[in-house]
This record gives sequence, structure tokens and C-alpha cells, in this order.
Amino acid sequence: RKMREKLKLYYLCRFTQLSPLRLSGGKNDRTDNDLMLDSRGLPMIPGSALAGVLRSRLPREDADLLFGKNTVGNDMTESAVLVGDAALPAGAKVRFTHRDGVGLDERKIAIPKAKYDFETAECSVPYTAVIEWSGWSDDPALPLLDALLAGAAADGLAFGGRTTRGYGRMAADVCKKAFHFPADVDAWLAFDSDDVNSFADATPVVGRETFPQEDVLCAELRMMGSFIVRRYTSDVSENEDKNGPDYCALENGKGRPVLPGTGWAGAFRHHMLAMLDEMGGTEQEKKAVNALFGYSGDGILKKRSVLTFDETEISGGQAYILTRNALDRFTAGTASKALYTSCVQQGGQGTLTIRLRKGALDASQQQLLGAALLDLDRGYLTVGGENSVGRGRAAVITLTLNGRPLQKENLLHALAEVAK
Repeated sequence: RKMREKLKLYYLCRFTQLSPLRLSGGKNDRTDNDLMLDSRGLPMIPGSALAGVLRSRLPREDADLLFGKNTVGNDMTESAVLVGDAALPAGAKVRFTHRDGVGLDERKIAIPKAKYDFETAECSVPYTAVIEWSGWSDDPALPLLDALLAGAAADGLAFGGRTTRGYGRMAADVCKKAFHFPADVDAWLAFDSDDVNSFADATPVVGRETFPQEDVLCAELRMMGSFIVRRYTSDVSENEDKNGPDYCALENGKGRPVLPGTGWAGAFRHHMLAMLDEMGGTEQEKKAVNALFGYSGDGILKKRSVLTFDETEISGGQAYILTRNALDRFTAGTASKALYTSCVQQGGQGTLTIRLRKGALDASQQQLLGAALLDLDRGYLTVGGENSVGRGRAAVITLTLNGRPLQKENLLHALAEVAK
């Protein structure tokens, strides 16, 4: 029989960004929603956010055992896990971006006073955090922690706001250092958990996929013509004979144009509601579709969306600049002070990833989603701005569902099977 012993475990977690981070610090000095920054001016993920994300991956009973009960009164217990902040190393190069958002009505027209902007950050250097656990070797919480971090290493994690719209997704790499007492007391006293080099001989935590909580639908896209998700600029051209663009395509940290998850979600929600209108859908059915995207019937965001749309990076296309005048509809002459320049993207390829929470959509809603995806391929559903002049069309080249190839003609049948 294995002897019971006292343990102290340290897990070094490295989180590498896969999409822009949008984690608010509660200030609005630079935008309507500024990032949370540390004392060095670098983005960070507080330990409370990391603990909350990890806790949410466990059933309630297991979460209470590992992280403590958060009920009020005598039942409250202390967490067995100490979770540190996830921080960037000094000198890390971060690209800060100000992104624009606007509320749209059912006709994709901007809602008055619904314009806002927010700050995001992108960095290729990983954030590091240390998680500490102390207890006995036979503690029932110990295997829960090991399995939890192995699942995070396999699946990755998402932090901050609008994670169902593709923000804050990160790959996770975890290693573990264990001290057994009293045998390792001298080694533990010499150990510095704040020094990454102290984990040089740590044991890697092998990623193990947890029970899948979502179905993943991926569509490889080819952009058919031009598209743009606007990023307004105030750039001044070095050449006095040329104007800098008044707006250009939204780009990620790699300098490539992107179609954000917010744009995809809005396009699919509006199109699914339009299809219901054409089919004579009931108000209850429309409310149910809005609820899938986290909206109540009045269009106000109320709860977490059960559909996640990742950001789509477009590669292989090219940009071109257009300078145009707005025209007076009555005289057909040039409108005063209406000259503007735009930088629009043409062509390219990318991947649209839609994640469906298992059991959240009924068969008819799955069929609506599938029909909307097919309409994207046919050119009836468009994404981005200036759709009325032919922008934002895409063709679906290949489809996969949970990693398995799928023919377009079998999409509705496959989604119906998933809904069962």
C-alpha cells in the first residue's frame, strides 16, 4: 500500500494567443472599453479570471471540492488551489488595436446611438501563470486538478469578453513540478516559482481531450470578389497629391484582413430570422433563434450565446484603393464635402469555424443554421459592409463536422443527426 505523504505541486501554464484578447479593465480612457493592463502597460489575465475559466470546466460538485464553495454562510470553504496572474515577459511586443462595433437592425442598418469602440491586444509571446496546490497524496481533489489541466492543454482556453465571437482563444501548454515532504524540503526551499527557469526540469502535462461539449463545423472559404469590415482611419499620405484612406479593412496582428466573429454571428442571425419570416415562422420561433445568439426578443444581449463564431483570417488576396464621391439623388451632381477614399480587399481564402454547444439546438434550428451556410455558398448570405454593391460574397470549398469531411449536399442531414 502506498504511503500517505504531504505534497506541494506547482504547474507552470503558458497561454499563446490564437485570436485577439478583449479583457476589460473597467476604464474608458482610450476607447469605450479599455484593456486590463499591468503596471508595465502590458495586457494581463488576472488569476481570478483564470480560476473562473478553469472552474467553469468542472461539474459543480467537483468545482466546489477543488476551488472551494462560494456559498454564503457556514458552508463556505477555502480553495485548495492558488492561481496566479497570467503575465507577459518584460519587453514583449504587443499590437494594440481599437476596433469599432455598432448595433444593426433587421435590415443591417446601424441603430442610432449604438456605435462603440473597444481595445484588443495581440501578442505572439506566451502569457505565463503559476498554479499551486498543497495537500495530501490521497486527497480526492488531486486527480481532478491533473485531469482539468490536461484537458486545458488539449482543448485550449478562452479569456475575456465575447469569447463566443472568437476573442480571447488561447492554446495552453502546462508542466508540473512536485515536491514530496519531508524528503524534498531543501529542494522546495531553494525553488522560486516566480522564475520560469526553475521549471526547466518540470514534467510536461500531456493533453487529454475532455468529453466534447460542442460540435465543430468548419467551412473552407474562397472570397468571391471584394469584401470589407471597416476600420476607420485618420492616416495622412506622405504624397501630398494622394489621400490616405478614410477607412480600410480590419486586420489582425499579422497584417492580414479578418472577418470577425461578431460580423459572422450578426450575418447568420439576421439571415436565419429572414428565412423564418419567409416560411411564416412564429414569434416564439424567432425568439428561440435570438436566444441561440444570446439575444432576447428586443435585441438586448442577455445571456451567453450557444453558438461560437471564430474570427476568420483571409490570406492570398490583395488590397486596392478607391476614391469616390457621393452623388445628390435629385440633381445627380456631386454632393458637397462627400469625397472619400476606401481601401478594399479582393479575393483570398480563409476558414469559418462555428462551434455548436451540444444539445442546445433542436432539429429545426440545426436545419436553419445549415441552410444559412448553404446560402453563404450561393451568395444569398454576405458578410461585412457594402453588401449592396456586391461585396462580402464567399464560396464554400470544403466542409468538416467534428473533423470529418462532409459533402455540401449532406450538410442538412448531418446536422439533423447531430441534433438527435
